Amino acid sequence: MDIDDPCEILLQWAYMTSTSKERPSQRATLVARCGLAGALALGLLPISTWLIHGDSIGRLLAREAIWWCCALAILLWLTLIERLPLSSIGFCLPTWKSVVFGVLAAIALTAIMVLEFSIVVPLLHLNTASIVAGQRAILSTPYWYRILLVL
Repeated sequence: MDIDDPCEILLQWAYMTSTSKERPSQRATLVARCGLAGALALGLLPISTWLIHGDSIGRLLAREAIWWCCALAILLWLTLIERLPLSSIGFCLPTWKSVVFGVLAAIALTAIMVLEFSIVVPLLHLNTASIVAGQRAILSTPYWYRILLVL
């Protein structure tokens, strides 16, 4: 089997690892590709800053609402267009294992950030002024807004 197209390789892998023995239709493949492209575009483009300018709390909330609408659009695409359950992307009731995994992930991310700022940034002589300015911008917002961002 000589396949050069990366998308075809992924489709073959999905077919081989699937519990269903029938190959997905071309429509299902096209819909899945469009959904993936849309989700990537929504996440990578600074859409909220293009639409809403300024740093007042109302404008910050409006920008956050745009991202919540993007998340809702992705979930609607999954359930209405692709006709898949939310469990297909990992939405399920949390168990003790998922809570432990979340705590371990938080610890690992914190350790990585400490290593980055204590070793990598000084080693590469990077300018920390922009990083500190970004941190100050976040810390200048109300506490309830920062909690909302984490959700």
